[in-house]
Amino acid sequence: MQVELIGATGSGKSTLADDLCVVACADGRPLMLGSDFLLKVICFCRIRNKVLRAVLLHVVAAFGCCLGWRKYWRFIAFCWGQLHRPPISRWHRWNQFRKVLKQLGCFVVVARDKCNTKRLVIVDEGTVHAAHNVFVHVGTKASQRDLSMFADTVPLPDVIVCVCEKEELVVERTIGRGHPRIPTSASRETVVEFVREASDAFQHLAMHNRIASRTIIVDGLEIITPSEPCNVEQVNVVRDVLCLALARRLNEDSAGSSGPMSHLSDRQVN
Repeated sequence: MQVELIGATGSGKSTLADDLCVVACADGRPLMLGSDFLLKVICFCRIRNKVLRAVLLHVVAAFGCCLGWRKYWRFIAFCWGQLHRPPISRWHRWNQFRKVLKQLGCFVVVARDKCNTKRLVIVDEGTVHAAHNVFVHVGTKASQRDLSMFADTVPLPDVIVCVCEKEELVVERTIGRGHPRIPTSASRETVVEFVREASDAFQHLAMHNRIASRTIIVDGLEIITPSEPCNVEQVNVVRDVLCLALARRLNEDSAGSSGPMSHLSDRQVN
């Protein structure tokens, strides 16, 4: 089962992915990070050198693109066309398109894993997250029409987890870490606009009919599941693991804080 994490940069996707791995291992649930799964396909899952891992992941992704380009050529063409709209450099445009192709190639390889339908493969920033590469740029704003067209053509994983966080916290993280698409001399207002544009784009995608039925929203300690999921069993499996991960996070926060305790919330979207 392919589970994709989406959300603005700095919203906590990687932290959540790590938490999911910890609780799944402790609970005996079969779960792998997407990068580890892809390297396992070519029998290099024990490689830990970051540069070598990145090279090998691009090789696997290129193989996936070769397998899937005929089926997903409309998505590829749409993303390439959209990347010609914002006022960005040619190198920047090609770099974002490379990332989109990598995300697509990884999706194709993971989607071919039919031997273990109970295994969760957690993909941090996959095909749906490619909207961030295509639409979110400094000084630009994506139209709802373009986002809807993206949602109509993007290859979808089995379950999507949209990770949300308070805007001011995401802004502080983005300023602290920096971002390749934000100039180092950019003002705080520019970073806020960039973060807000990303959040608005993912919010629009999460409400799209084609995507909403398989999207779980994680907003802090609140888990919001779709009222009419396209696959109830898959959504429930992912929700259960998310509950374990957030409960673990809540216990750790409570242990290190003397203030009032927060509570884990689980509800359906209206």
